Amino acid sequence: MKDYSTEEIDFAFSALSYWRYSHNTALLKAYNFVGESSKEIDKYSIVAKRLKRKESIIYKLVRFKGMSLRSMNDIAGCRVIISDLKKARRLLRGLKKDEHFQREIGYKINDYIEKPQEDGYRGVHIISKFENDEGKLLNVEIQIRTLLQHYWATSVEIIDILTGQNLKQKKGERKWSHFFQLVSDQFSNMDDIQSFVQLEEVEQKKRYSEFLANLSPPYIEKNWDGLVRIRQLSRDLDVSRRLRAFAASVKVIEEHLKSDERTGYVLVELDVKKNILKTRTFLESESRAAEAKLTEIERREFSRKDFICALVSTNSISGLKEAFPNYFADSTNFITFLKLIEEAAMFVKPNRFVKFMSWLKLP
Repeated sequence: MKDYSTEEIDFAFSALSYWRYSHNTALLKAYNFVGESSKEIDKYSIVAKRLKRKESIIYKLVRFKGMSLRSMNDIAGCRVIISDLKKARRLLRGLKKDEHFQREIGYKINDYIEKPQEDGYRGVHIISKFENDEGKLLNVEIQIRTLLQHYWATSVEIIDILTGQNLKQKKGERKWSHFFQLVSDQFSNMDDIQSFVQLEEVEQKKRYSEFLANLSPPYIEKNWDGLVRIRQLSRDLDVSRRLRAFAASVKVIEEHLKSDERTGYVLVELDVKKNILKTRTFLESESRAAEAKLTEIERREFSRKDFICALVSTNSISGLKEAFPNYFADSTNFITFLKLIEEAAMFVKPNRFVKFMSWLKLP
C-alpha cells in the first residue's frame, strides 16, 4: 500500500469535508420539500435529514471498488417515516411528478418494498437532485419507510452493534438473519392493513387475525409456518429481553459519551438474565488493550448464553443516534408487534383452523 505524505492526507480530508458540506443547502431544500409533501398526506409523518458521517464516507470509499465522492449518492439524505404502506405509495407517486425527481437529471429509484432485499429490508430509496448555494444540482437520497419498516430496521441495527454481527451485510448468525427475514414478512402483512399501527391493540389483533385467516393457498401455509418459526426463534434467541437490554445498554453508553466525547471503544458486559450492565471506556490508542480485555472476558464467560460481551466503537453509537434518533422507543415498538405475531403463532398447530378460530373468538 502506498505511503501518503501528511500534506496529501490533509488535502484529502479537506476535499472530503468541502464536498460533504457543499451538500448542506441541497439537503435543506430536499428536507423542506419532502417534509411539506409528506405532511399533506400524513400529518403524523416524521422527516429527518443528515449528512453522512466522515467515517461512513471513508468506509464506503474503501469498501466499494471504483467508488468516488462524486459517485456516492447518499452523502446527503432525508428519511420519511410514514404511517402505512398506502400513504407511502401515495407520497412516492407525488414525488415522481416533481422536477427534482426526473430521469433526465439522474433520478434513480430502488423500491425495496416491491422487491425486498434478501435480509428482509423494506423501504424505497430515491436519488433526487437539488441545487446547492452555487446553483449546482447535487444528489440527495430520499428514503421512505413505514413505521413498521423503521421499527424493524432500528432493531436490526441495535442487534448488529451489540452482538458484533453484520446482518445488514448478510454476515450475521443464521438464526438472527432468518428471524428478521420472517418478521419482515409479517410486518409487511400488517402494513397491508390500512392504518394498522394507529389502531387500538384489540382492533389490531382482530384485523391481523382476519388477514391471516383470509389468506389463500399456498400463502396460508407459508405464513402460518412462518408464524410458528418466528415464535421458536424468538424464544431460542430470547429476542424481547435481549433487545430491551441492548437498547438500554446503548442508551447508557450514549449518556456516557455526552460527558466524554473522545473517540475510542466501550467494552460492554451485559448479564441479560440479571439485567446488569457494566461498561469500560478505552481510547482509540488503547485498542489492543481493549481487544485483550474482551478476549479475557469471552473466555471466562464462554458457556453462558445469557451473557453478552461486546467491544463497541463510539462512532457506531454516534451513527446509531444519528440514523435512529428514537431508537429506544422504536425497538420497544418492535417488541410490541413481535408479541402480536407470537400470540398468533400459539394457535396455529396442531388443529390449525380450530385453534386459530378460538384465538379470534369467532364462531
